[in-house]
Amino acid sequence: MRELRVALIGAGFMGRAHSLAYAMAPIVYRLPLTVRRQVVVDVTPELAASAAAALGFAEASTRWEEVVGRADVDVVDIVTPNDAHEPIAIAAAEHGKHVLCEKPLALDAAGAERMARHAERAGVVNMVGYNYRHAPAVAFARQLLEGGRLGAPLHLRATYLQDWGLTSAPFVWRFDRARAGSGAIGDIGSHVIDCAESLIGPISRVTARLATLTPARPLPDGSGVLATVDVDDVATFLAEFEGGVVGTFVASRHALGRKNQLAFELDCSRGALRFNWDTRDEIEVALADDPESLAGPRRVPLGPRHPDPWWPIAGMGSGYLETSTIQLREFLEAIAAGRQARPSFRDGARVQRVVDAVIESSTRQAWIEVAGAG
Repeated sequence: MRELRVALIGAGFMGRAHSLAYAMAPIVYRLPLTVRRQVVVDVTPELAASAAAALGFAEASTRWEEVVGRADVDVVDIVTPNDAHEPIAIAAAEHGKHVLCEKPLALDAAGAERMARHAERAGVVNMVGYNYRHAPAVAFARQLLEGGRLGAPLHLRATYLQDWGLTSAPFVWRFDRARAGSGAIGDIGSHVIDCAESLIGPISRVTARLATLTPARPLPDGSGVLATVDVDDVATFLAEFEGGVVGTFVASRHALGRKNQLAFELDCSRGALRFNWDTRDEIEVALADDPESLAGPRRVPLGPRHPDPWWPIAGMGSGYLETSTIQLREFLEAIAAGRQARPSFRDGARVQRVVDAVIESSTRQAWIEVAGAG
């Protein structure tokens, strides 16, 4: 059986999540290939060596430039801060490596487009880590829509709410435009944009309002020095999809009590859906052809009759690791089959164009057409 040797670039929270997925995928699924965690890269020899031992990699390195060109590396998995995505992905593609890159794909749409073009020219499988589209509930929603059971989509309400960015949080790279590219809109808002477009289709234009609610934060070194925050804490926007659907979106890091809540409601001509990550093992569905005495949303527990089941009975529970593992299965099966994975860098570039349009709309206080729409 063919073996894929993986280089993980970055060993923080997302590096741990991806490493667990590499360990879990061969156990959960009958994959057409095997995976070897070959080398992990971090910023110092000590951090890299510690990560290799903890995450199950054979080797450690501090030089991604060398690692992406190694003959014993087939896959480059990028889980660095956003400003490093583009150079690493382009170098990896030019060396013929398949590339999985965390979201958002780049600092802006221009960078994302360059990444997509390089990967396509190189003919390598490429994928961006929008793992929530792989949640079984979201996959089931897509299945209901594609099967026509809900009729035509009409209106979407989507949110991604967290509270870690409230005023006591210190200054980290996610508050720095030069490293992050954007704030809540790119970090978590991009997830709901990807979910929405995977369900309904492309967004064509937006009108938005971004806000920085905490304009300065203390450096994490305890010095008391304040650093300026130059990205958004909250993003609110109205979107029109190419098919005529209207959507309202909110992404916030200042939503007290909301730890990691991605949610959406979708009204359709023959039904409606409601999903909330806080109750990720179920989805609410309402159907227009129900008798009036039973009309209303029904709670559907997800289980073996729904997409991507892990367990033989419903109610066993799923979480972030499951979505990361389902995502990884899609990536690995695409490599084995010689096809493109989804969402691809091209999909990630589309999301980035929406993010850029939201930022421009807030700056200009106007409706902005999404580049490439139509």
